Amino acid sequence: MSIPKILDDSELILFVVAELENVNIKRPFYASNMYRQFIPAEMQKSEMQNSGPRDKKRATSSTTLLDLLTEKGDFSLGVRTYFIQLLGITDKSLIALLTCCQTMLTYEGTVWQAPATWSCSDHVETLLEAMANSPRWKDWIDTSKVTALTLDGCSKITDTSVLVIASKCSNLHTLNLERCSKITDASVRVVARQCSKLHTLNLAHCSRITDASVLEVASKCSKLHTLNLAHCSRITDASVMEVARQCSNLHTLNLEWCSNITDASVSEVAQQCPNLHTLNLGYCSRITDASVLVIASECSNLQSLNLEWCYNITDASVLAVARRCSNLQSLDLSQCPNITDASVMEVASANLQSLFLAGCSNITDASVMEVASGCSNLQSLDLGFCDKITDASVLAVAQKCSNLQSLDLRFSDNITDDSVLAVAQKCSNLHTLNLEHCSNITDVCFAALRQSYPNLQLEDY
Repeated sequence: MSIPKILDDSELILFVVAELENVNIKRPFYASNMYRQFIPAEMQKSEMQNSGPRDKKRATSSTTLLDLLTEKGDFSLGVRTYFIQLLGITDKSLIALLTCCQTMLTYEGTVWQAPATWSCSDHVETLLEAMANSPRWKDWIDTSKVTALTLDGCSKITDTSVLVIASKCSNLHTLNLERCSKITDASVRVVARQCSKLHTLNLAHCSRITDASVLEVASKCSKLHTLNLAHCSRITDASVMEVARQCSNLHTLNLEWCSNITDASVSEVAQQCPNLHTLNLGYCSRITDASVLVIASECSNLQSLNLEWCYNITDASVLAVARRCSNLQSLDLSQCPNITDASVMEVASANLQSLFLAGCSNITDASVMEVASGCSNLQSLDLGFCDKITDASVLAVAQKCSNLQSLDLRFSDNITDDSVLAVAQKCSNLHTLNLEHCSNITDVCFAALRQSYPNLQLEDY
């Protein structure tokens, strides 16, 4: 087979396919050398030296291809991914090429060293599946140096693959399994037992997870610093209270959309975890002032608090948070209908960077103007659906919050072109402006914004 000196990615793929289609599994191991990153150099050299005359003759085109793949520059991620897919575990005939050759059958060393930070971009999903299904692959891949593993969105990951992680990654301190919807308590419990150094665990959107595995994590991973259980709808107070008691160094806790959570567990977290830095209780509709008052009392280091759609919250608890949590940088009170100017004016003294008040229909210009004066470092402000807001407060924001990057004014019928253009002119870092359903903003204003600020992400429908 004659290979041109210069090939683009698509032509190269065609040559690779043509070469692979004629490969016999008894052929020397050089036939799979496009997967070179997983093959020890000494093994390649030994195999080529031991090839007979007939093998060397047949090696001509493969050797040329090998040179092309390994010595003629870098290839795109798409091409490299394609090579791995061609020789991956899903193709039985090609995996046979790797596992059936005599060299690999007898090789007992490490074929590839996984990086300390291992993520989806490193084909981790494919390799974990290979390790789960083949003892040889489990031995060939060395994961002893892996400390952080990210599998976010790897939909094929199952308990079997996670069990491999537990058995092979003893130094793991960060594990991200977000949106790995097939995993269950069975594998997470084993991870907890065997990865006691775990510092960060992300189980967001793992809908099969229950209290059983979180209780195991609490019991075995006392050094836990960050726990994300967002959208784990089966979680209850029982496991969260145990996390609070066993993991006193907890720094970040995300319970968004954990609808079974009540004041009982949140109060326990506040009392047992004094170093809490970030707490997300968004959409936990059972939360009331009772637990938020405990948070204000016990968590003076709190920097970020999300109470979105906690519609039982009132000014009483927000006032307490504003007065006691002096390091607060981000506060989300979206869709908390009982919040009024009284608490928001108090919040202004916290010098926030992010404030979300969408749907707080009692808010008026008075508190927003106070926020503008007190929060000069404000970067994100959401006033969507705050129908009492007028140009007066938006102009104040434009004049005093020069670092503003994102402003949401959806459904603000009292806002006009004047204040919107002022924000765009004075807030040079602004990159997002939401003016959806602002009935008094004219087409002239929208045209001016698009022309003068082409990089501004403008929502206007």
